[in-house]
Amino acid sequence: MKRKELLRNHRKLKCKAWAQKRVDGGYGYRDSRELRTILIEQLSTNLSKDFELNIESVKESLETHTPSFEFQYRYPDIEVDAANVLLLYLRGDDPFKREPGKRAGNQQEKYAALFAWLMTDNLSATAILFNKDISSFQRDMGTFAEDIGVQPRENEENDTTLYRRKMAYFNELRNVRGNTALMNISEQCFIDYMDENDVRHWEQWIESNKNS
Repeated sequence: MKRKELLRNHRKLKCKAWAQKRVDGGYGYRDSRELRTILIEQLSTNLSKDFELNIESVKESLETHTPSFEFQYRYPDIEVDAANVLLLYLRGDDPFKREPGKRAGNQQEKYAALFAWLMTDNLSATAILFNKDISSFQRDMGTFAEDIGVQPRENEENDTTLYRRKMAYFNELRNVRGNTALMNISEQCFIDYMDENDVRHWEQWIESNKNS
């Protein structure tokens, strides 16, 4: 096997391991012990001067009581999303390929509409804001949900009635509210949409249209 091919396979395996760890719900590890050493050095010098203490005693105390600066952390949503896309690519799929004939539409506007609806739970006000009737809004957002990989319950996914299938996807959109990365994107798209349409104080629109 040629060196170039070996290197390619090695990179592929590293990418797969990186992605699989995040998809499987593992934890990341961060070693900041070098930062801890710098911190102790600086604090020892400053505290000994400020309080007229022996610098070695201060340093010894800080060494005893300062945490290790080694951390485990849960991978952020954006890394998990990227890992899922990478695994699809490594399996030979095209994660961004659209179905033939499917219109691209204005994705930024759909993200904005998602944020408005989830933050207000007011379907009527959100549909009006985006110049849609309720039925059209639900259908369009059902298509959007399918585009971004939202999965309805298994018994609804294969519904032969197109409208009911779109509604199944639309209804599952409520569950993306816990996806921090998706909500951050949606919020920014909503702010941009409101600015482009000269609607000031977007926070006030959210508050005034919330369903109690």
